Amino acid sequence: MSDKELATEIGKLVGGERAEAKPSEPRVSLESPPPMRTVEPEIKPALAPGGGAEAPSFERNVLRAGIMDCLAKLEKLRGEGRISEEAYRRMRETYLFLLG
Repeated sequence: MSDKELATEIGKLVGGERAEAKPSEPRVSLESPPPMRTVEPEIKPALAPGGGAEAPSFERNVLRAGIMDCLAKLEKLRGEGRISEEAYRRMRETYLFLLG
């Protein structure tokens, strides 16, 4: 509907006349929902260590932050004496290996 047609119809309504709608598209039945379009999420394959392209920096940063947090908690456990030196050493080596 153009601007002129809209203005004309509004003028008719204000003047008390009955305006007739001209459907430009077929009407949708309220009894059945309109067909839904599905959107497929983009799934990226996991990257093998040392192979292929680099992982996105955001994911790498999140993983590094998580590992650094685990290292800090490990240091706290060691300081409190709640973990043996051997377990501390093995876990620390594992975390440092994961950091690369």
